[in-house]
Amino acid sequence: MKNLSRVMEPQTISNNGEKSIFSNIFRKAAVVAIAATMNVAVHAHDKLTMNVGKSTTGASVRSEATNMPSIGITAGLNFTHIAITATDGGYASAYNSTPGFHIGAFIEGSDEATPNFLVQFGLAIAQNRFESEVTFLGQTIKESIRMTYLKVPLNFQWLFFNRHMFLQWGVHGGFAIGGEAVPEVNGVREDSEKLTFGNNEDEHYFRRFDWGLRVGPGLQFGNVQAAITGHVSPRNLIPGGSDDLRMFNMGWMLSVSYIFR
Repeated sequence: MKNLSRVMEPQTISNNGEKSIFSNIFRKAAVVAIAATMNVAVHAHDKLTMNVGKSTTGASVRSEATNMPSIGITAGLNFTHIAITATDGGYASAYNSTPGFHIGAFIEGSDEATPNFLVQFGLAIAQNRFESEVTFLGQTIKESIRMTYLKVPLNFQWLFFNRHMFLQWGVHGGFAIGGEAVPEVNGVREDSEKLTFGNNEDEHYFRRFDWGLRVGPGLQFGNVQAAITGHVSPRNLIPGGSDDLRMFNMGWMLSVSYIFR
């Protein structure tokens, strides 16, 4: 945070190498997901073409086309908090979570050889909300923060128990597109301030790019999925980086998806 950065006095360091590494990892993961989905589509198309030639009723066409990629939509709640830790292992402070939301769409694919293993690649808008409260010199100071991200998740799912349960894991990249900070002193709300994102500790509140890991279980009934997913984003969000402090977000989300199979 801009004001918090001045108090903590983080040292500005070059993060081009770090940013490049994370960008390359995310870019390679995206390429793998797209290639896997395209491979599923090509195999399904070949099967569909073969069966069109063999069948005049269309029954086998419908049965063999089940492995074609599907489109899905998802929405749910986010519960995310920001932790601030010292690099020597000490715990500094935290912004506690308040409910946010996410909504998005994805493409899902599998191979006929492993129909219970699915790959999902999507795009979502997610809002993270958190707040902190401290008492200083007899005054209670509260700050609420809202951050909106454009996220690109890559998920892998393994279905079991007759495809009614699944375990999913994956990665996501996040790009901050907006947000605001709302201070409150002794119960009186003050003017909100628009968040800025970048790598200059004197001008920006947080870094713009974030990435994270996710894992969690879920249930599936027909075309509907419900999942609880924990996530952690290890990247230091302090603009410019810091040798003394790390700021990162973690939490969990509850989501419901519908897949047009």
